[in-house]
Amino acid sequence: PTAPLLLVGLRAEVESYLQRAGLPGPPRELDDAPAGASAWVWTTERAGSGPVTVVAARDEKALGDLMRPLPHYGRQSWLVFDGPKVIERGVWPLRAQGIRLTPPPRPTED
Repeated sequence: PTAPLLLVGLRAEVESYLQRAGLPGPPRELDDAPAGASAWVWTTERAGSGPVTVVAARDEKALGDLMRPLPHYGRQSWLVFDGPKVIERGVWPLRAQGIRLTPPPRPTED
C-alpha cells in the first residue's frame, strides 16, 4: 500500500517486523543513544510507497511515557527518549526535489 505507515511496539518486535517486511532498521543516528534511552522514534521511506514512522520502546511503560510528549515533535526526523523526556533529536538533511514541466502541445492549424 502507498498509504503512510505507523509502526508502534516494543523494540525487539518492531525490529523483527522491519526485517521481515524488508524495511530499513533504525538509522545510524540512533546507534549511539545514551544508555538510559527508553524509546526511539524515526521516519523512513518505503521504496515506491509512502512514509513510515517507527516508534520502538524498551517496555510498555516507555510506550506510555510517549503519549503526552511525542505529538509535539512532528517536525523531527528522529528522537530518543528517556521516559517522557527527549534526550536526543535531529532532522534529516533536505533532498532536492524537482518537478519536470513540459509545455502543452501547440494547437495545429487546419
